[in-house]
Amino acid sequence: MRLKSHYFVLAALGLGAILSGCGGSSANTLPDPMVRFVNLSPDTTLDLRVDDTTKFTGETFAANTSAFTDVEEGEVLDFEIVETGSSVSLDAVAASLARDTDTLFIG
Repeated sequence: MRLKSHYFVLAALGLGAILSGCGGSSANTLPDPMVRFVNLSPDTTLDLRVDDTTKFTGETFAANTSAFTDVEEGEVLDFEIVETGSSVSLDAVAASLARDTDTLFIG
């Protein structure tokens, strides 16, 4: 009889541990995706637009942008390279970037 009560206590403790879980937060704490832009076109300055918002402007040939900049995660964004002062798209891509990633765009 005593052996059965030990099994019952162990089963109850195990069930309690399973049901209690770890108590962690469900919030995603990873950082937003980051993008950087480099112009490798020697004869013009270029801009990088994300959903019609200019993120980098007037980038000259082989100049490094100051830093990565964050963009929204999860949704499909339109990335577009245009000549500075123009509205004509030289290259465009639609992409969804995952959290905690760095992406380099080269024009």
